[in-house]
Amino acid sequence: MSYIKLKGSREHIELEPAEAKAIKRVHEDCSAPPNYPIKTETWSGNKGNIDYVVITKDEMTEKNKGNIIIKNYDDNYKKERTQILSLTPEQRGQRIGLFELLWWGATGSKEIPEDIFKKTIQIQTKFFEENPKRIFCDPILFKKFLPHKGELTIWQRGAFDIIESCVGTDMRYAHFAYAMPAISQLEISQSEKEEITTRDIDDWLEN
Repeated sequence: MSYIKLKGSREHIELEPAEAKAIKRVHEDCSAPPNYPIKTETWSGNKGNIDYVVITKDEMTEKNKGNIIIKNYDDNYKKERTQILSLTPEQRGQRIGLFELLWWGATGSKEIPEDIFKKTIQIQTKFFEENPKRIFCDPILFKKFLPHKGELTIWQRGAFDIIESCVGTDMRYAHFAYAMPAISQLEISQSEKEEITTRDIDDWLEN
């Protein structure tokens, strides 16, 4: 049985081994302050509330496997972010894959006019100069030259969902996950999330 022992209490909070390992990393990390929030399925508190963490080598459960999958996804995502963040703002500005998806979602066309293509690179380059921890440009900056949408297909709405998800994750990592060692980007509290101005792209295209 893996568990955490709370200070000033005989109480043990039982955990899955993978969850205990994640909390142990935070508990032993000197850069994480005592008020660093930690939340499990049965307990929530701060790093400073924990006396010690005990980890046992229990048989791997389905939940353990799921946690490992999430960790691997996080590790791969962080590696990709690091690679992109190593690029200059000009180089990042040239990465227009997300804008291509936005343009198709708004117009139904894969062809981007040359003048808009150049404006996109300029806007993105300036954005990355001002936001060095971001890997995606905020789509709302392109609103002024996106046409008002007509009837959208389910695929176009799906494109907006993908963009909102990518930019939302990017914002959370830029603002929170790199500030201190997070257990997982999926565990960042909903209350901590900054209001994402790119949500509901199909709504702001109407205005």
